[in-house]
Amino acid sequence: MYSFKKEEVLAPDSKIPICSQTVKAKLRRAVKQPILWVVLLLLVAGVAAMFVPQSKPAVAVILDDKQIALVPEAAMAEAAFSQAKVDVRKYLAGEPVWQNNFEVKSVQVPEDSDLISQDELYAMLKRELSFELMATAIQLGEERLLVLQDKDVAEGVLERVKNQFLPDEEGTKVESVVFEQKPELTPVEGRQGEVVGAAEAFNLLTTGNKVIKTHIVKEGDSLWTIARANDLDIADIVQANPGITEGTRLKLGMELKLIKAEPMLDVVVTYKAEEKEKTPYAVEVNKDDNLWRGQERVQQSGQYGEKEMLYRIVQRNGHELSKEVLEEKVIKDPRKKIVKRGTKVMVASRGGGNGELAWPLRGVITSGYGYRGSEYHTGIDIDGQTGDPVYAAEAGTVMFAGWNGSYGYMVTIDHGDGLQTRYAHNSKLLVKVGDKVSRGDPISQVGSTGRSTGSHLHFEVLVNGETRTPMRYLN
Repeated sequence: MYSFKKEEVLAPDSKIPICSQTVKAKLRRAVKQPILWVVLLLLVAGVAAMFVPQSKPAVAVILDDKQIALVPEAAMAEAAFSQAKVDVRKYLAGEPVWQNNFEVKSVQVPEDSDLISQDELYAMLKRELSFELMATAIQLGEERLLVLQDKDVAEGVLERVKNQFLPDEEGTKVESVVFEQKPELTPVEGRQGEVVGAAEAFNLLTTGNKVIKTHIVKEGDSLWTIARANDLDIADIVQANPGITEGTRLKLGMELKLIKAEPMLDVVVTYKAEEKEKTPYAVEVNKDDNLWRGQERVQQSGQYGEKEMLYRIVQRNGHELSKEVLEEKVIKDPRKKIVKRGTKVMVASRGGGNGELAWPLRGVITSGYGYRGSEYHTGIDIDGQTGDPVYAAEAGTVMFAGWNGSYGYMVTIDHGDGLQTRYAHNSKLLVKVGDKVSRGDPISQVGSTGRSTGSHLHFEVLVNGETRTPMRYLN
């Protein structure tokens, strides 16, 4: 190995190397020694190894332009990605459209870098996968009602909605079943939470919309009549109105909230129906002065006739919109009923009156005096509308005016000499105890209070405290 003296390399007054012939000669000799270069290269490599870290090959897994993991091999990453998609697909209601951008890339990483297993990458990808579903929407114009798995499922649901309103009576022939709103089926990309199953879709289409309205309680209202008029159950009204029960007594002016389910789609069914109907018979009444007033005898019983009818019926959601007569065929004519009706009058002795009792209300007698099955009816029921005026049958003094249990609001008038008249189930009383009334004075208004079904007047005649047949005393 050659060495150089200091004066051979640097001049005393300069930093610039000064090569002499001697130095040059020595350099030429050094270059010709290869072992020197080997030693120098090994020395440099050793020093470099002390400062440069060691690396290893790996595969970077990139999802949506972001590196999420390192794995040993690309095939492992691709297998994990495929398996994650297969397993997620099992739980979907439709065919997914995968939204992720997946790629793998070979890289060099530090020797101490952590590489994950295929199972770990699978679990990570399963959590990170995003997708939309190829599905079918039921739409009304631009309004999307529901999203289902595919067209076949959607068509099946719509068919089921229509079929629930088909008539099942014998002798019917369906002409058409259509949706009033004309729904359309549209292919869409839906989110997983947006797609519903067939059973849920059916329920939503038939009862999906809740309509809320307020009902103001009026004369003659009860929970039963309100529920019936609005196609609800009493339980529905109770549930929608905290604070009331089935036994709550409604007050005039009370506000009730009514919540009714309305279908998203209305089904209109048109069909023909053959029906056999009874033809009512006429009643011929002949007066007979040998019978007491209120007594009747049937000379000839009546018989219903019979006819065959052909109708065209249109219904919406099972409720009839129209009923058109197409054909009518008489099978049997009715036979009239002939009745003898008594005219002989029995008038009780009474003061303040001037003859037979006047009718307290003009209307059809819906229930007579006497036994009704196992019950004994102590008066007659006269049909009327809530609020119709009720008149005193004769002059007298009001002995009772108020609530009387099953009679509801009731008025009792004493006409003297043991004769009294009683007026029950009123909606409103117009007199009070002690009032003097004349024949024909308004004393109350028809209602349905107490033990009553429907608005009417219950009228009784009492002689010495015992009820009598009112028909014998009425004019």
